Amino acid sequence: MIPICLILFILFIAVITFAIKRADSAQAKVTEEFWEKGRKANSPLRGDTTDLCYITIPEKFFPLNNDKINDLRDKTLVNLT
Repeated sequence: MIPICLILFILFIAVITFAIKRADSAQAKVTEEFWEKGRKANSPLRGDTTDLCYITIPEKFFPLNNDKINDLRDKTLVNLT
């Protein structure tokens, strides 16, 4: 006759295996949702840009010898905040 300990051990292994497979399946779902959110976040929005707030850099607030700011004065800047 098979000892009761062996039967309990086999049942324990079966329960552990089932729990591991269930956890792996749940983790795979979470991982897929994470990457899907990342793909959606990286895709550009094709919306209308005419109603955005544009920024101009006034000359009186910054010194004229700063080349980076002088280069930005001629460009169109959008306030994305």
